[in-house]
Amino acid sequence: MSTSAKESETVVIRNQSSNNNYSLILNRPKALNSLNVEMINQMTAFYKSLVSTKQPCVVVVKGAGDKAFCAGGDVRRLYDMKVVENKSIEDIMLFFKLEYELDHLMGTLGTSHAGIHNVCIWNGIVMGGGVGISVHGRYRIATEHTLFAMPESAIGFYTDVGGAHFLPRLVPKGLGMYLALTGHRLKGSDVLHAGIATHFVPEKRLAEMEKLLLQTKYPESVPCILNEFAVHPTKLPPFSLVSHLEQIEKHFSLDSAEKIVTSLKADGEKSVDSFAHQTRITLESVSPTSLKIIHRALTEGQNKTLKQVLDMELAIVTQCFKSHDTIEGIRAVLVDKDKNARWNPSQLSQVDNSLIDKPKCNKKKIICTIFAIFKFIFADVVSYFIWKQQNKPFLFCQFLFLCLKIHSNTQKPEQWTNSLEIVFFGVSVFGNYRKNYCNILFQDR
Repeated sequence: MSTSAKESETVVIRNQSSNNNYSLILNRPKALNSLNVEMINQMTAFYKSLVSTKQPCVVVVKGAGDKAFCAGGDVRRLYDMKVVENKSIEDIMLFFKLEYELDHLMGTLGTSHAGIHNVCIWNGIVMGGGVGISVHGRYRIATEHTLFAMPESAIGFYTDVGGAHFLPRLVPKGLGMYLALTGHRLKGSDVLHAGIATHFVPEKRLAEMEKLLLQTKYPESVPCILNEFAVHPTKLPPFSLVSHLEQIEKHFSLDSAEKIVTSLKADGEKSVDSFAHQTRITLESVSPTSLKIIHRALTEGQNKTLKQVLDMELAIVTQCFKSHDTIEGIRAVLVDKDKNARWNPSQLSQVDNSLIDKPKCNKKKIICTIFAIFKFIFADVVSYFIWKQQNKPFLFCQFLFLCLKIHSNTQKPEQWTNSLEIVFFGVSVFGNYRKNYCNILFQDR
């Protein structure tokens, strides 16, 4: 192999084999290979070049050093941009826009561009942004050293990078919500049992596996190579959460964060050592606002595509970095490290629901209002022409049928528009029987 760049010159080391396969190394070991803009740009450019060539190949991605694949996005840098450098929210959001573009690109390599077989080796920490650049791909390899988590609620943030896409799809129902709200860490084979990794390969066999992957002349043989080295789930230690899965499904399938906490409290009253009690204590220590945002997003994300989720999440993280809790959480955990975040509000019951609903509902209300007004105007125009025909019963019935058809084929995301439209239609129909009403509307008659 010939190295395309030296470690001192790049945050992503790329090696190309004689068979046009690639090894990609995330090269920020002192920062646990956390993502920054430079790393994202280099990876995006590389994968876009592969897509444009349309040449089938294998790409093996791993982290430099022996501690991490990628510990997430460099949120400490984003904190400094906002608090120390007083950068605008647009400057901060540039990182997330670039990151989500890469996440989506990685998620489409196995579908739209089937010739690119991307294999991510999670031999160490994989959290946050590190999850985003790998979990949406085709192959994710766990080892005995893998440590997976989505710990954003502990810093008053949100489980982004497509978390609302893959977490709700984990089995059993509620498992993804549990991992997201609590930030629970999964180790080793647990990542495979949870359905997050696709294979488990012992660390001692990684080098041999990587060698075969990079030397193969047939990229479509990747699944066979991985299966040759992977340990079957039945031969691994059992899932550490197996005894709690029934409770996880019971509590974390509920339709609000408040109901989850209440349910855990009821079950945990019997013993302070119980799973329910300890889990409730965990939830009460993280940001209440984050709990509600995460729950809402994961609930909606289960019916969205990856692209739709990432678009939704960009709006969410924009609001997060404008809010108090995210900056306070980063300060408490990563800056001052006093582990004493002062959440505002401090109680789940104090979180204003309008803060969670605002981004989506406002857009819907605007659309509904415009459409309702359009139908009102349309109905009045038709009313005029019917009146001109001296209220002939046949034409009047046609008008009513048309109104009902428009009404029945309209999706109404906001209940309040129903009453508004009924009033509009009622006024229009009333005009068919009252010439004085029409004379007011059309005074030239």
